[in-house]
Amino acid sequence: MSAKMSFTVRTDCHVHDKAPQSRVDDYLQTCLNSLRQIGEHAERTGAIAVLDNGDFFHAKAATKNSHLMVREVIDLHRESYPCPVYCNPGNHDFPFNNIEYLDRQPLGVLFAAGIFERMYDHTFNADNGEGESLKVRVVGFPYKREFTEEEFDLDRGDEDVLIVCAHTFASPKGGDLFGTERALSYYDLSEASPDIFVFGHWHIDQGIQTLNGKHFMNLGSMTRGSLVQDNLTRIPRFGQIRIEKTVTGDLIVDLEAVELEVPPASEVFDLERHERLKAETRDIESFIESLMLQDEDDSEDLLSEIEGLTNFKAEVRTTALSYLQEAMSSS
Repeated sequence: MSAKMSFTVRTDCHVHDKAPQSRVDDYLQTCLNSLRQIGEHAERTGAIAVLDNGDFFHAKAATKNSHLMVREVIDLHRESYPCPVYCNPGNHDFPFNNIEYLDRQPLGVLFAAGIFERMYDHTFNADNGEGESLKVRVVGFPYKREFTEEEFDLDRGDEDVLIVCAHTFASPKGGDLFGTERALSYYDLSEASPDIFVFGHWHIDQGIQTLNGKHFMNLGSMTRGSLVQDNLTRIPRFGQIRIEKTVTGDLIVDLEAVELEVPPASEVFDLERHERLKAETRDIESFIESLMLQDEDDSEDLLSEIEGLTNFKAEVRTTALSYLQEAMSSS
Protein backbone atom coordinates (compact mmCIF):
# COMPACT_ATOMS: atom_id res chain seq x y z
CA MET A 1 0.00 0.00 0.00
CA SER A 2 1.24 3.49 -0.89
CA ALA A 3 1.98 6.33 1.51
CA LYS A 4 -0.17 9.33 0.60
CA MET A 5 -0.48 13.01 1.49
CA SER A 6 -2.79 15.83 0.38
CA PHE A 7 -2.61 19.62 0.74
CA THR A 8 -5.33 22.19 0.05
CA VAL A 9 -4.02 25.46 -1.40
CA ARG A 10 -5.58 28.93 -1.45
CA THR A 11 -4.22 32.42 -2.10
CA ASP A 12 -5.16 36.11 -2.16
CA CYS A 13 -8.38 35.80 -0.16
CA HIS A 14 -8.50 39.59 0.44
CA VAL A 15 -11.07 39.33 3.22
CA HIS A 16 -12.61 42.68 4.15
CA ASP A 17 -15.86 43.86 5.67
CA LYS A 18 -16.12 46.81 3.31
CA ALA A 19 -17.06 45.87 -0.24
CA PRO A 20 -14.94 47.11 -3.15
CA GLN A 21 -16.58 49.99 -5.02
CA SER A 22 -17.57 47.76 -7.92
CA ARG A 23 -19.33 45.11 -5.78
CA VAL A 24 -23.02 45.12 -4.89
CA ASP A 25 -23.20 41.91 -2.84
CA ASP A 26 -22.35 41.29 0.81
CA TYR A 27 -18.63 41.01 0.10
CA LEU A 28 -17.58 39.71 3.52
CA GLN A 29 -20.17 36.94 3.53
CA THR A 30 -19.14 35.96 0.00
CA CYS A 31 -15.53 35.71 1.20
CA LEU A 32 -16.52 33.66 4.24
CA ASN A 33 -18.63 31.32 2.11
CA SER A 34 -15.65 30.64 -0.16
CA LEU A 35 -13.40 30.01 2.84
CA ARG A 36 -15.99 27.61 4.24
CA GLN A 37 -16.04 25.67 0.96
CA ILE A 38 -12.26 25.34 1.04
CA GLY A 39 -12.33 24.04 4.61
CA GLU A 40 -14.99 21.49 3.74
CA HIS A 41 -12.96 20.35 0.75
CA ALA A 42 -9.91 19.92 2.98
CA GLU A 43 -11.98 17.69 5.26
CA ARG A 44 -13.42 15.59 2.41
CA THR A 45 -9.98 14.99 0.90
CA GLY A 46 -8.17 14.35 4.19
CA ALA A 47 -5.75 17.24 3.75
CA ILE A 48 -2.81 17.22 6.13
CA ALA A 49 -2.66 21.05 5.94
CA VAL A 50 -4.07 24.08 4.17
CA LEU A 51 -1.40 26.23 2.53
CA ASP A 52 -2.44 29.90 2.37
CA ASN A 53 -0.16 31.91 0.11
CA GLY A 54 -0.77 35.40 1.44
CA ASP A 55 -2.95 38.51 1.23
CA PHE A 56 -5.48 36.87 3.50
CA PHE A 57 -6.78 40.27 4.60
CA HIS A 58 -7.26 43.12 2.15
CA ALA A 59 -6.75 46.33 4.14
CA LYS A 60 -3.12 46.96 5.06
CA ALA A 61 -3.99 49.37 7.88
CA ALA A 62 -4.91 47.46 11.04
CA THR A 63 -7.52 50.09 11.97
CA LYS A 64 -9.46 49.35 8.76
CA ASN A 65 -10.14 45.76 9.81
CA SER A 66 -13.00 45.38 12.27
CA HIS A 67 -12.83 43.18 15.36
CA LEU A 68 -16.11 41.57 14.28
CA MET A 69 -14.63 40.52 10.95
CA VAL A 70 -11.57 38.99 12.62
CA ARG A 71 -13.87 37.18 15.06
CA GLU A 72 -15.92 35.75 12.19
CA VAL A 73 -12.74 34.52 10.50
CA ILE A 74 -11.64 32.85 13.75
CA ASP A 75 -15.01 31.17 14.30
CA LEU A 76 -15.16 29.91 10.71
CA HIS A 77 -11.73 28.30 10.86
CA ARG A 78 -12.47 26.67 14.20
CA GLU A 79 -15.69 25.22 12.84
CA SER A 80 -14.84 24.35 9.23
CA TYR A 81 -11.13 23.52 9.06
CA PRO A 82 -10.04 20.03 10.13
CA CYS A 83 -6.30 20.61 9.81
CA PRO A 84 -3.71 23.35 10.43
CA VAL A 85 -3.57 26.41 8.16
CA TYR A 86 -0.06 27.58 7.29
CA CYS A 87 -0.05 31.16 6.03
CA ASN A 88 2.70 32.84 4.02
CA PRO A 89 2.28 36.64 4.46
CA GLY A 90 1.57 38.76 1.40
CA ASN A 91 2.00 42.49 0.77
CA HIS A 92 -1.54 43.26 1.98
CA ASP A 93 -0.86 41.53 5.31
CA PHE A 94 1.54 44.22 6.54
CA PRO A 95 1.88 47.97 5.83
CA PHE A 96 4.76 49.88 4.24
CA ASN A 97 6.06 46.64 2.67
CA ASN A 98 7.69 46.01 6.05
CA ILE A 99 7.07 42.58 7.52
CA GLU A 100 8.31 43.82 10.90
CA TYR A 101 4.79 45.26 11.38
CA LEU A 102 3.14 41.83 10.99
CA ASP A 103 2.59 41.26 14.73
CA ARG A 104 0.46 44.43 14.87
CA GLN A 105 -1.83 43.31 12.05
CA PRO A 106 -4.99 41.15 11.98
CA LEU A 107 -2.96 38.30 10.49
CA GLY A 108 -0.59 38.59 13.46
CA VAL A 109 -3.61 38.17 15.74
CA LEU A 110 -4.53 34.93 13.94
CA PHE A 111 -0.97 33.68 14.41
CA ALA A 112 -0.97 34.61 18.11
CA ALA A 113 -4.37 32.95 18.64
CA GLY A 114 -3.18 29.72 17.03
CA ILE A 115 -5.76 29.92 14.23
CA PHE A 116 -3.00 30.03 11.60
CA GLU A 117 0.61 28.90 11.73
CA ARG A 118 3.23 31.13 10.11
CA MET A 119 4.69 29.36 7.08
CA TYR A 120 8.42 28.97 7.50
CA ASP A 121 10.12 25.64 6.77
CA HIS A 122 8.02 22.60 7.71
CA THR A 123 8.25 18.86 7.18
CA PHE A 124 5.19 16.60 6.96
CA ASN A 125 5.33 12.84 7.29
CA ALA A 126 3.00 10.02 6.27
CA ASP A 127 3.41 6.25 6.23
CA ASN A 128 1.42 3.33 4.95
CA GLY A 129 1.58 1.31 8.16
CA GLU A 130 3.94 -1.15 6.53
CA GLY A 131 7.19 0.73 6.82
CA GLU A 132 6.88 2.86 3.68
CA SER A 133 7.10 6.58 4.55
CA LEU A 134 6.58 9.81 2.63
CA LYS A 135 8.29 13.04 3.66
CA VAL A 136 7.19 16.39 2.19
CA ARG A 137 8.84 19.72 2.98
CA VAL A 138 7.04 23.06 2.60
CA VAL A 139 8.94 26.38 2.60
CA GLY A 140 7.30 29.81 2.54
CA PHE A 141 8.73 32.94 0.92
CA PRO A 142 6.71 35.96 2.19
CA TYR A 143 6.30 38.99 -0.02
CA LYS A 144 9.19 41.26 -0.83
CA ARG A 145 9.51 43.66 -3.72
CA GLU A 146 11.84 41.53 -5.79
CA PHE A 147 13.18 37.99 -5.75
CA THR A 148 15.75 36.30 -7.92
CA GLU A 149 15.30 32.78 -9.25
CA GLU A 150 18.51 31.76 -7.49
CA GLU A 151 16.94 32.37 -4.06
CA PHE A 152 14.65 29.38 -4.65
CA ASP A 153 17.47 26.92 -5.26
CA LEU A 154 17.31 25.52 -1.74
CA ASP A 155 19.56 22.87 -0.27
CA ARG A 156 17.72 19.56 -0.20
CA GLY A 157 17.51 17.28 2.81
CA ASP A 158 16.00 13.82 2.97
CA GLU A 159 12.53 14.96 1.89
CA ASP A 160 10.88 13.16 -1.00
CA VAL A 161 9.14 16.29 -2.28
CA LEU A 162 9.94 19.98 -1.75
CA ILE A 163 7.11 22.52 -2.11
CA VAL A 164 7.84 26.26 -2.22
CA CYS A 165 5.08 28.85 -1.67
CA ALA A 166 5.99 32.39 -2.73
CA HIS A 167 3.93 35.58 -2.73
CA THR A 168 5.36 37.18 -5.84
CA PHE A 169 4.66 37.63 -9.54
CA ALA A 170 5.58 34.66 -11.71
CA SER A 171 4.76 33.44 -15.22
CA PRO A 172 6.22 31.02 -17.77
CA LYS A 173 8.47 33.64 -19.39
CA GLY A 174 8.74 36.17 -16.54
CA GLY A 175 9.71 39.79 -17.17
CA ASP A 176 9.14 43.31 -15.85
CA LEU A 177 5.67 44.25 -14.63
CA PHE A 178 4.10 47.61 -13.80
CA GLY A 179 7.51 49.28 -13.74
CA THR A 180 8.28 48.26 -10.15
CA GLU A 181 8.28 44.48 -9.88
CA ARG A 182 9.60 41.63 -11.98
CA ALA A 183 7.79 38.36 -12.63
CA LEU A 184 9.88 35.27 -12.03
CA SER A 185 10.28 32.89 -14.95
CA TYR A 186 8.96 29.32 -14.68
CA TYR A 187 11.61 28.27 -17.18
CA ASP A 188 14.42 29.58 -14.99
CA LEU A 189 12.82 28.27 -11.78
CA SER A 190 12.55 24.78 -13.29
CA GLU A 191 16.34 24.57 -12.91
CA ALA A 192 16.06 25.12 -9.13
CA SER A 193 15.71 22.40 -6.49
CA PRO A 194 11.98 22.50 -5.53
CA ASP A 195 9.57 20.03 -7.09
CA ILE A 196 6.44 22.17 -6.74
CA PHE A 197 6.06 25.97 -6.88
CA VAL A 198 2.90 27.67 -5.57
CA PHE A 199 2.50 31.37 -6.34
CA GLY A 200 0.23 34.18 -5.13
CA HIS A 201 0.11 37.98 -5.60
CA TRP A 202 -1.01 38.04 -9.25
CA HIS A 203 -4.82 37.83 -9.29
CA ILE A 204 -5.06 36.41 -12.81
CA ASP A 205 -5.57 32.64 -12.94
CA GLN A 206 -2.61 31.19 -14.85
CA GLY A 207 -3.55 27.62 -14.04
CA ILE A 208 -1.25 24.67 -13.47
CA GLN A 209 1.74 23.86 -15.62
CA THR A 210 4.61 21.39 -15.67
CA LEU A 211 8.02 22.36 -17.07
CA ASN A 212 11.10 20.15 -17.03
CA GLY A 213 9.41 17.88 -14.51
CA LYS A 214 8.65 20.77 -12.09
CA HIS A 215 5.08 21.70 -11.21
CA PHE A 216 3.71 25.27 -11.06
CA MET A 217 0.40 26.29 -9.46
CA ASN A 218 -0.67 29.92 -9.97
CA LEU A 219 -4.47 30.09 -9.64
CA GLY A 220 -5.01 33.77 -8.90
CA SER A 221 -7.15 35.42 -6.28
CA MET A 222 -9.92 33.61 -4.40
CA THR A 223 -11.99 36.79 -4.68
CA ARG A 224 -13.01 39.12 -7.51
CA GLY A 225 -12.49 42.64 -6.21
CA SER A 226 -12.02 44.88 -9.22
CA LEU A 227 -14.41 45.16 -12.15
CA VAL A 228 -12.08 44.08 -14.94
CA GLN A 229 -12.81 41.76 -17.84
CA ASP A 230 -10.96 38.87 -16.22
CA ASN A 231 -13.21 39.00 -13.17
CA LEU A 232 -16.34 39.11 -15.33
CA THR A 233 -15.53 35.72 -16.84
CA ARG A 234 -13.27 34.02 -14.29
CA ILE A 235 -14.59 31.54 -11.73
CA PRO A 236 -12.26 31.70 -8.69
CA ARG A 237 -10.40 28.49 -7.95
CA PHE A 238 -8.29 26.96 -5.21
CA GLY A 239 -5.88 24.07 -5.45
CA GLN A 240 -5.18 20.58 -4.22
CA ILE A 241 -1.81 18.85 -4.21
CA ARG A 242 -1.77 15.04 -3.92
CA ILE A 243 1.47 13.17 -3.41
CA GLU A 244 1.86 9.40 -3.32
CA LYS A 245 4.86 7.18 -2.74
CA THR A 246 4.34 3.63 -3.97
CA VAL A 247 5.72 0.49 -2.38
CA THR A 248 8.39 0.48 -5.07
CA GLY A 249 9.46 4.02 -4.10
CA ASP A 250 7.99 5.78 -7.13
CA LEU A 251 6.55 9.24 -6.54
CA ILE A 252 3.24 10.34 -8.04
CA VAL A 253 2.45 14.07 -7.89
CA ASP A 254 -0.94 15.41 -8.93
CA LEU A 255 -2.02 19.07 -8.89
CA GLU A 256 -5.68 19.98 -9.36
CA ALA A 257 -7.63 23.25 -9.56
CA VAL A 258 -11.07 23.26 -7.92
CA GLU A 259 -13.76 25.80 -8.80
CA LEU A 260 -15.54 27.62 -6.01
CA GLU A 261 -19.31 27.88 -6.04
CA VAL A 262 -19.78 31.64 -6.33
CA PRO A 263 -22.55 33.90 -7.63
CA PRO A 264 -22.22 34.98 -11.28
CA ALA A 265 -20.63 38.31 -12.09
CA SER A 266 -24.05 39.81 -12.82
CA GLU A 267 -25.04 39.33 -9.16
CA VAL A 268 -21.90 40.69 -7.51
CA PHE A 269 -20.79 43.52 -9.79
CA ASP A 270 -22.41 46.83 -10.76
CA LEU A 271 -22.37 46.00 -14.47
CA GLU A 272 -24.33 49.12 -15.45
CA ARG A 273 -21.59 51.26 -13.91
CA HIS A 274 -19.01 49.18 -15.76
CA GLU A 275 -20.72 49.86 -19.09
CA ARG A 276 -20.97 53.59 -18.31
CA LEU A 277 -17.25 53.73 -17.54
CA LYS A 278 -16.38 51.88 -20.73
CA ALA A 279 -18.55 54.24 -22.81
CA GLU A 280 -17.02 57.29 -21.14
CA THR A 281 -13.52 55.95 -21.74
CA ARG A 282 -14.30 55.51 -25.43
CA ASP A 283 -15.68 59.05 -25.61
CA ILE A 284 -12.61 60.49 -23.91
CA GLU A 285 -10.27 58.59 -26.24
CA SER A 286 -12.24 59.82 -29.25
CA PHE A 287 -12.17 63.40 -27.95
CA ILE A 288 -8.41 63.27 -27.33
CA GLU A 289 -7.89 62.02 -30.88
CA SER A 290 -9.94 64.95 -32.22
CA LEU A 291 -7.88 67.41 -30.17
CA MET A 292 -4.67 66.00 -31.56
CA LEU A 293 -5.91 66.69 -35.09
CA GLN A 294 -6.64 70.37 -34.39
CA ASP A 295 -4.25 73.13 -35.49
CA GLU A 296 -2.74 75.41 -32.86
CA ASP A 297 -4.79 78.30 -34.29
CA ASP A 298 -8.01 76.47 -33.50
CA SER A 299 -7.72 76.98 -29.73
CA GLU A 300 -10.86 79.17 -29.55
CA ASP A 301 -12.82 76.46 -31.37
CA LEU A 302 -11.53 73.91 -28.85
CA LEU A 303 -12.83 76.04 -26.00
CA SER A 304 -16.28 76.06 -27.56
CA GLU A 305 -16.10 72.34 -28.29
CA ILE A 306 -15.20 71.48 -24.68
CA GLU A 307 -17.99 73.73 -23.36
CA GLY A 308 -20.42 71.90 -25.60
CA LEU A 309 -19.59 68.44 -24.20
CA THR A 310 -22.63 68.40 -21.95
CA ASN A 311 -22.61 64.61 -21.76
CA PHE A 312 -19.54 64.92 -19.49
CA LYS A 313 -19.84 66.09 -15.91
CA ALA A 314 -19.41 69.82 -15.33
CA GLU A 315 -16.28 69.33 -13.24
CA VAL A 316 -14.65 67.31 -16.02
CA ARG A 317 -15.36 70.04 -18.59
CA THR A 318 -14.17 72.74 -16.19
CA THR A 319 -10.88 70.91 -15.62
CA ALA A 320 -10.35 70.48 -19.38
CA LEU A 321 -11.07 74.16 -19.99
CA SER A 322 -8.65 75.29 -17.29
CA TYR A 323 -5.89 73.13 -18.73
CA LEU A 324 -6.49 74.45 -22.25
CA GLN A 325 -6.65 78.09 -21.12
CA GLU A 326 -3.42 77.66 -19.16
CA ALA A 327 -1.75 76.21 -22.24
CA MET A 328 -3.04 79.09 -24.40
CA SER A 329 -1.75 81.74 -21.97
CA SER A 330 1.72 80.20 -21.80
CA SER A 331 2.13 79.79 -25.56
